[in-house]
Amino acid sequence: MKELHIPALDFTDIIGDVYYSNAKFRFSDVRAKVYGGTLVARGDYNLDTRQYHIYGNGKDLDSKQALRDLRFSCLVDLNINLECDGNPRNTLAYGDFKSGKGHYSFFPFDSLQGRFSNQFKELSIYDARIISPFGTISTDAIYIKKGKLYLGKILLRDQDTGEAITLREDKNKDNNKEARDSKGNKDAQGKKN
Repeated sequence: MKELHIPALDFTDIIGDVYYSNAKFRFSDVRAKVYGGTLVARGDYNLDTRQYHIYGNGKDLDSKQALRDLRFSCLVDLNINLECDGNPRNTLAYGDFKSGKGHYSFFPFDSLQGRFSNQFKELSIYDARIISPFGTISTDAIYIKKGKLYLGKILLRDQDTGEAITLREDKNKDNNKEARDSKGNKDAQGKKN
């Protein structure tokens, strides 16, 4: 298939194995170009119920294309799981990511990494690390709920001495715990792909 357009994603050069029976698509080893990189995926989609499960691995995805923001530049690899029970509001995306070298505006970094969970206006990023020439910045929780940002404790670990400096205390402990332990956080429940 030359092109596939779904909300927020434009795939090109799609190839792979697809099987259809009883209103259900099953696909395996599907490869496509997206955001300047590649995605390999497998999963199923039920046409009658609109339920689906998709498991994918992205390589060299361009943050500028994905975020439509030229200030944020790096290539990202990710593992992503998408699940929907048929109701788009219940669509759940979760996984992990790691980038190569890049920059945000004038701030350079060697890599970004972490885990994420996103479900209807609630985005959680946890075990986040920004490895930079200045040291490693880390936090256990970045949580956005209905447009409001909550941050956990932020540490800067000096790359030469290994000493950690607290840049910000956790002022939202209850909200950050909720983000890590929420129904949408499959990693917190011990579910593995």
